[in-house]
Parts: sequence; C-alpha cells; structure tokens
Amino acid sequence: MAPSSEKTFANEVLRLHNDYRARHGSPPLSLSKELNVYSLAWARQLAEWNRMVHRSDEGRKDGKEYGENLFMRKSTDRVPVKANNAVDAWYNEIHLYTFGTKCSEETGHFTQLVWTKSRRLGVARAKSKDGLTWYVVCNYDPPGNVSGYFNETYVPRPLSQTGGKVVSRKVDFKRGMLEQHNHHRKNHGAPPLILDKALSKQSQEWAEKLAKEDQGLRHRPGEKLGSCLYQLKNHGCDIIPKEVVDSWYEQLSTFNFRNRERNGPSTGSQVIWKESQRLGLGKALTKDGKTWYVVAHYDPPGNVNGRFSANVLPRQISSITVASPSRSSKSCSCLIL
Repeated sequence: MAPSSEKTFANEVLRLHNDYRARHGSPPLSLSKELNVYSLAWARQLAEWNRMVHRSDEGRKDGKEYGENLFMRKSTDRVPVKANNAVDAWYNEIHLYTFGTKCSEETGHFTQLVWTKSRRLGVARAKSKDGLTWYVVCNYDPPGNVSGYFNETYVPRPLSQTGGKVVSRKVDFKRGMLEQHNHHRKNHGAPPLILDKALSKQSQEWAEKLAKEDQGLRHRPGEKLGSCLYQLKNHGCDIIPKEVVDSWYEQLSTFNFRNRERNGPSTGSQVIWKESQRLGLGKALTKDGKTWYVVAHYDPPGNVNGRFSANVLPRQISSITVASPSRSSKSCSCLIL
C-alpha cells in the first residue's frame, strides 16, 4: 500500500491508543520510526507465514525488549484492516480484567495498551499473499505487563471510576524499605530499625557511584557497616520496596536454624540481625535510565562470626517459606548481593 496510507493508519492507531489511555490517566504515547520499522518486519513475517505468533526470544538477539500486541483479521472482501478493528478489540478486554491482578491471555492486550510506563509506540500492518488476511503489530517501549507490577500505578482504573483522580499506589522508597525490614524483623523477634540520615547519605553516595560505573554490584572496599545491595534492569519499572527487601530476606530459605553458627553471611540474616539498630538507604538510576542500584547499610553490622545464634532467631509465626519476587524475565531482572 502507499506510504501515505500506512502513515494515516499508524496515526489513527496512535490516536485511538491515546484516547483510551486518557480515560485511565495514562500519559500519551508517541510514534517511533525505529519501532515502526521493527513492527513492520514482524507484520510482514506473520503475513508470509499466514499465522499469528509473538516474537520468540530467538527473534530478539539484538537485545531489544518491547511489549507487543497482535491482531489478525480475515475477510473475503479484501478491504484493508482499520485501526479501530485492532485497538477497539484490545481495549474491550477491559470487561474481562480484574484491576489489581495479573493479566491473562484474554486481557494482556488491554493492560499493555493502558500501561502507564510505556512511552513509545510502533505500528505496522501487512496482508497475506492471498490478500484475505491482515496482520497488525504494535510494539511498546518500555514494555508493559511486567510481573509483580499489576497495580493501579501501572494499570489504572478508568477515571470515571475514581472520581476523575489518577490513583497511585506508589510507596515512599525509604518508608517502604524501613517498614518491610521491620515487618520481617518483628516475625523473628528482632527490634525495629530506625532510619539514620548519616547512614543514608553514605548509602546514597555508594548507590550513585554504582550507577555511574554501571558495572554490577560490589561492596565498598573495607566496608565496616552491614550492607545489602540490589540491582534492577528496569525497562521503565520503578523500585518497589517490598520486592527489594523480600529478595534479600528470601536468602533465609536456605539458612540452617538448627546450627546457626555454621551459616555464612547472607542478606537475609542481615535484614533480621537482632543487634542492628540503624538503617541507611540509597538508590540511583544509571544515566541511560535502564538500571536501578539500591544500597542499604546497617549499624551495628550483622553477619558477625560467632554471633549468629544470638542474632538470627527462628521465625515466630511459621516456618520459612518465601516466594521469589515475581518478575517477567523478559521485562525486568534483578541481582542481589
């Protein structure tokens, strides 16, 4: 088809996306020439195969990670697929979606469409050789449908249901980190930590250094404080304090409580170390905006040889069973140290 027709189609797809996103208070998308080319390549591939399938991991060897919505329309009238055919079908999945829960195969197009952190859109369509089937591909950057992030900060309810207010469940970083530490400490009979400004200054400085270097996680040379580190390849994701602390605490799942002095240092034992009293916190984002670094410092430090029995107490509520933070390996990845 003529380039002008495809440009008109892409602009209409964009308009419909942004109309629907506005209903939820999600910021508007903008068309990306780079993503349009990316979407067109896959639309043509689908048309050649004449079947609908998402890109596989093998098809992403260039390292690009985009959200993706697909649509197929079969017709004997050979009329080109229209923008609203695809976008309306995706948005209408809202009637099957329960807000605050993970999407399913039946609702993932809707959640991607309104995902608040997505900013760029790629649009393309292509028809099969017999001219009877049209394929529409939309790609999104940063990608949506990130496991662990299905709350109203990322998939907001329609403003008509919230009195016109944009609902956000974002938690203050330091407050959330402190509260989650103390939640776990209480379960193990450890007194609550207090947030310390001087320690937080040190934590912030080290987080910024790690982000500036962006060479992975490492403790400060000669570190005398207790320390836990966390790295998140974010793709538009924000730091969720609960997931950071829980990822550290999860290391207790392999802790030997029957013979505590035979354990080595871990982030889990530091989180609940009874003698630690003060907590310092810092976070920093790399210059390219793709990776978060989180640093926590503890004073007095934990993981002291010969002190595990007195400081790492068994859980008082139930046995240690901690689920790993749920994330899509295709969207976000984290490291802890």
